Amino acid sequence: MSDQNVLDYLKKIDERLQKLEEQIAPVNLDKMTVRPEVGLMLDSVDEFLNPATPNGTENIEKMDRVRELVSLLSEKETLNAFILLTQNLKHISKITAQLNQIENGASIATDAFDEFFGEAMAQGLNIEVFSENLKKLNYHLLDFIESGTLSTLLDSGILKNSSIEAVGAMGQSMAVSSQSQKSAGPFALIKALFNKDFQRTIGFTIQFGTHFGRSLKKMRRS
Repeated sequence: MSDQNVLDYLKKIDERLQKLEEQIAPVNLDKMTVRPEVGLMLDSVDEFLNPATPNGTENIEKMDRVRELVSLLSEKETLNAFILLTQNLKHISKITAQLNQIENGASIATDAFDEFFGEAMAQGLNIEVFSENLKKLNYHLLDFIESGTLSTLLDSGILKNSSIEAVGAMGQSMAVSSQSQKSAGPFALIKALFNKDFQRTIGFTIQFGTHFGRSLKKMRRS
């Protein structure tokens, strides 16, 4: 190929490149038309993150915090904690249901308490006197517990079923006997000695007196 042919070939390539450059117009960003909604959104973003305004500075700080939060949530330990929490959600829901039941029970108890005192006050209960007596009772109970008397009471056997039944029977007998106003002389006493129920009472009294006297003797020694 001669030099002239090479020059002609290069000239053709140059002409084609020139035509391509003319077809590709330079992009002018200033003359680009933007849809109104897109422009409004961009303006809102600029105003939202404008560091020259107090709100913009605060929003930038919030974005930084969000970035830190995303970074923290993406850590391995945080993900493992979320997995563990998710696995225990069923237990948490069960505990929540139990707490709701306790709350409902407390509400019912409070309503019943209010209703009880409402009826009691309607029947003449003096709430101030009741509160004062309740306070005194609490003081006595505290002293009763701190002094060690409670331990002595629990060890005494007075709270055993047999003791409670005996005290209950004694209370019923006192209630029935208090309704009687009859007097009894020596002959009534002699006649009662042949009564099996009275004999049973005498046997109980003798047994009680013997054991109680023995307990008093031990107390004096100690």
